[in-house]
Amino acid sequence: MNKKNNQRAKDTDERIIRAVHQKIVAEHKSVSKITVREICEEAGINRSTFYAHYMDIYDVVEKVEKQMSKMLTSSILELVDHASSVNSIFEQVFAF
Repeated sequence: MNKKNNQRAKDTDERIIRAVHQKIVAEHKSVSKITVREICEEAGINRSTFYAHYMDIYDVVEKVEKQMSKMLTSSILELVDHASSVNSIFEQVFAF
């Protein structure tokens, strides 16, 4: 059975995310112009596999946004605890 936390599911998630990233960043496509078919071809998966992981392209983007938001929040909290000045916090945030 394919459980959400097994390595194969994680690898598939990563391939889907990378495929969406490729379309947005390298090909300069807006999210609304990306099709599930393109993502499946780029990631080397079937449509049914895509839909087993996500509802649509927007679901992928939302997951990535949430992950990045958590990472940024965690980084900021750590910086606040260890940073010597507000300027150094902002420098680190912008570097992120």
